[in-house]
Amino acid sequence: MSAHADLNRFARHVVAVEQVTELAKRAASAAANATSADGGAGAAAAAAAKKAAMLDQTTWNDAVRQDFNIVLGFAAALALLACAPAAASWFANGRYASGWMLRRGSSTASEVHVGSREKESGDKGGEKFSTVEVVERPLPVKITPTSALFASTRTIYNRTLLLTSPLFGLTWGQVVVCLLYELLFTFVLFYHCLDHRTNWRRSAGVALAQLPAVFILATKNNALSLLGKGYEKLNYLHRVAGRLTILGGLLHTLFFLLMAPLDVKKPVHASGLVCTVASVLIFITSLSYFRNRWYQVFLVSHVAGWVSLLVALNFHVPQLARPYTAFVLVCYGTDLACRLVKTRFGSASVASLPGGTVMVQSHSLKTGWRAGQHVWVRVPSAAGLLRGWETHPFTIANAPAECSPLDGSHALTLLAKSTGSWTRSLEAHARSTAGPNEARVIKCAVEGPYGGLMFTDFIDSSAVILVAGGSGITFCASVLEELVYLATQGRTSTRSATLVWTVKDLAQLESYQSFLTGLVDVARDKTCLNLRVLLHVTRPPLGTPSFGTLASPVPQSVLSIGRPSLPAILDVVAAEVMASVQRRGLVRGAGIVVGACGPKPLVRDVREVVGAVQEGKAVAVGGIVCHTESFGW
Repeated sequence: MSAHADLNRFARHVVAVEQVTELAKRAASAAANATSADGGAGAAAAAAAKKAAMLDQTTWNDAVRQDFNIVLGFAAALALLACAPAAASWFANGRYASGWMLRRGSSTASEVHVGSREKESGDKGGEKFSTVEVVERPLPVKITPTSALFASTRTIYNRTLLLTSPLFGLTWGQVVVCLLYELLFTFVLFYHCLDHRTNWRRSAGVALAQLPAVFILATKNNALSLLGKGYEKLNYLHRVAGRLTILGGLLHTLFFLLMAPLDVKKPVHASGLVCTVASVLIFITSLSYFRNRWYQVFLVSHVAGWVSLLVALNFHVPQLARPYTAFVLVCYGTDLACRLVKTRFGSASVASLPGGTVMVQSHSLKTGWRAGQHVWVRVPSAAGLLRGWETHPFTIANAPAECSPLDGSHALTLLAKSTGSWTRSLEAHARSTAGPNEARVIKCAVEGPYGGLMFTDFIDSSAVILVAGGSGITFCASVLEELVYLATQGRTSTRSATLVWTVKDLAQLESYQSFLTGLVDVARDKTCLNLRVLLHVTRPPLGTPSFGTLASPVPQSVLSIGRPSLPAILDVVAAEVMASVQRRGLVRGAGIVVGACGPKPLVRDVREVVGAVQEGKAVAVGGIVCHTESFGW
């Protein structure tokens, strides 16, 4: 119904514009005839013709601007419609209920007990006897093969659109989306407007029409989360829309100055100049080099620039700007209210761990997030007066209390590599303790949770492969912890899980040694899940060979020197799934889910490995789903 109404509205725009154009042509013809008949009357007719031409321009500009908004809204509706089946499945399994609000919980999770008989030994009738402990592991959920359409479509996607392009680290799928947006921008910029020197308002209208898209994509809480993508996954579209908005505004300024001199005494010119300066400031500070090197400067200039731009727009073109400004204020106000509601204030312990790692553990937050999600943290006491207001994102390193098979505290825990100035100051604050094993208590604000797996559900697959690089283990470990817990409850169809973690030095393994040991023990003793832990170190201790294996600190794991062979690992897992499919007489498997978190080169390699799997093999296992998280923006 909405799409039909939009098409009718578009048709009415076209008819109205054509009528105005016809009237303008008649006025111009009459002006020409009048000019040849009478000089004075011709001048008046020429003025009337000019006025009619300007009316024609204004009518076309308004129609194009409004229809641009309609097309963008229609595209968003189509994207949401395409994701409806995945969203329906997500709602059906009930996993949507968590991951929206951090909450307090019990200090410890209940221990997982699986039916068993205790060991007994003794002497009965003069004969010694003993009974062997029998552990009844819960059976996994029956494997449901994926459809042939899903497996084939996913395989084609992996071999084409999933791969990383040479353009700004975007996937080819993201490049296609950006190109479609840019083609639409170019079309509306030049449609019925080939002379921008006389119609400098067209580029301004096209820029103005993009403000809703720019601000929706900039907020953390918006309806686009129904696409199954967190705000950070759509940030590339925010950058494209923002830069095209600035481009349209700068083109408007350029073409206007070619036709008329600038007079800052006029309010309309002065406000336009403010818009131009703000646009240039936003553009320069949003470049990737500037953003990555001075993120907080980028953040402040970004907010100040857009606020200045919106205020100046309402002085420059008040009638056009007010509806867009109202939409932006509602959009941003809603997001701000949600962020305040999702912020928790309290105390936490901060400690410096081996390998240059900083741990922050909340004293009260125990539940409310999903494995793989992240939060934004503000620590005023540790960062000093000047940087205490800064917020920084960190992936939650553990599963919530109700989704963990391990004993002990399940408070929200963050692990960060001490690389930037903010994390270094936090580590220095942690080191200033009375003893080497003591933690400092700090006051902090935690906002979230955000992101995560969303529609990518690991528990419905035949096998899971988690690939971590360095501190990317925080994402993989929390997902693995929840997966092992669900296996203890018999609530997953996953038969095997493989964790591949690459670190620079052995010291980094110490932070997760006891954690991984606990998961390996639970998976072995209380589940039917085949858990493999493959550890790799790229800078082994001096005196060790440059290849081979070392003694692993985690039981039933392999510690190898050098980087992992991801194609070989994926081949082994795929072969196991195919063998299981044949053994059970299924048409295909339930799929393999590959999750990766780490530096961008690692993420690129994982995508290439997934895309390089032979088509027949990928379809036979039920398709391969790849979910990636990379460092940086």
